[in-house]
Amino acid sequence: MSDQVTAHPVSEQNPYDYILKDFNLKNLSQIVILKHLNGLIHTDVKGFYQLVPEQIEIDFAAFSDEASGLPFPIVQVQQYPNSVKLSCRCSTPKYKLCEHQARVLYNILQRQDLLIFSTVTSGNKKLAKIAIDYGLEKEDNLDLLFNLRYENDQVTIRPKMDALQPFNKETQQNLQELLLPASKPKIKAPVKNNPGKMILVFGQHRYYNNLTVELFEAQTTKNGKVKNPLKGINPADLLFKTNDNDEVKFYSGITTFQQNYNNDQSEVEIEALKAIVKNPQQIPFYLQDSKQSVAIQASTIIAVNAHLLEVDLHLSVNQRDDYYEITGRLIIEGKSCELDNLVLVHQYFVKLNNQLYLIGRLDFLRVIGFFKKQSNKLILHKTKYPEFQKVILVPLEGSIHVDYSYLKPATKSQIEEKGFDLENEQLIYLSESEDYILLTPVMRYGNLEIPVLSKRKSRRRINWVISLPCIVMKMPNCSLSGTF
Repeated sequence: MSDQVTAHPVSEQNPYDYILKDFNLKNLSQIVILKHLNGLIHTDVKGFYQLVPEQIEIDFAAFSDEASGLPFPIVQVQQYPNSVKLSCRCSTPKYKLCEHQARVLYNILQRQDLLIFSTVTSGNKKLAKIAIDYGLEKEDNLDLLFNLRYENDQVTIRPKMDALQPFNKETQQNLQELLLPASKPKIKAPVKNNPGKMILVFGQHRYYNNLTVELFEAQTTKNGKVKNPLKGINPADLLFKTNDNDEVKFYSGITTFQQNYNNDQSEVEIEALKAIVKNPQQIPFYLQDSKQSVAIQASTIIAVNAHLLEVDLHLSVNQRDDYYEITGRLIIEGKSCELDNLVLVHQYFVKLNNQLYLIGRLDFLRVIGFFKKQSNKLILHKTKYPEFQKVILVPLEGSIHVDYSYLKPATKSQIEEKGFDLENEQLIYLSESEDYILLTPVMRYGNLEIPVLSKRKSRRRINWVISLPCIVMKMPNCSLSGTF
């Protein structure tokens, strides 16, 4: 059939067109091209086979030459059912193929990827195969559902609907990897040869002497003693492996002391230590003995227990002739400890044997620290004591027990004189503080009112004292007094 290809007479066609009648590009050969040439074509010129389809569709393509930089008019190729039309707007008469049309045919002949535009039809096997991936194999007129695209130096068949997604084995795997949660790797069962356990060590920075808190994994002996090596654990890696609020605070608290360069006590560090001491996982605690070594090793740590101390702090005021002497003591588990005998560890803890007691308030730490520096003794002359009592001791009575040993208990007549023998009155005061309403429960003894949460005792200048009961529970049937 290809040997009998004919062209339309010039009078029947556009002067820029050359038409091959009774011809299909799938039958294209070099002989067909040579029969319709008007002259010799040099196919060995550099870049001859590098024409680019500017536009390509089923049964239509338009070619240009971008590589050589030489003038090359757009050549259009249209495949009809029984003919092929080539259009070129160069000045060469189209009695035969012009050099540009011939070059396009040679490119189509030598580059099979370009021939696809003329062979893709509804009955084409390649199109039918691609349609299966899109679920369109039973649709009529597949050529109306697909387009051709020239990408990455090759022609591909794509659906006209850009969002239409193929779903074959390859795309299924890609979508699973892209969209589905990653499957968790199988965790190998640990070898049961004395597995390491997690421990926590209160240590000291080797250069700045600040508190550090670190987690380690360590092996233990048969007697339960830790042995080297100690392998550090990053608490940040454990934060996202738990949903327990206490455990999250525990690990977060440890990170506060990972790189600690703070020399001053702070509320932030106290809150972090409270979360650590709570120890929701009951991890063994150890204290580093920095005197032995700055490095944390099995031989330089001792086991301790850590607790948040319910602070019961007392100041005692004694009169010695013309002077007043103030001393302090801390009650720990029923035992009275003089402040100068306390062993303070890392600014926040009191150490008693192998127990660490966390002092959870900065004001208490300041009081303890002050009296330790004073060797637990502060002496004031009687002329200075009243002002000291007014501006220092009385404010402290809200949170600390202040015992005045020089005051004598009130007599019955003194109690009656001041009205303390009358029925006590329970009050709640309401006060405004910015966006909040404060409720302050108060006990009224005669004409004296004392907040329920205060540790104050009633004192009178006539050197007598009344110990008043303190009610800290909810008080029913209370009168309400408002101050706004």
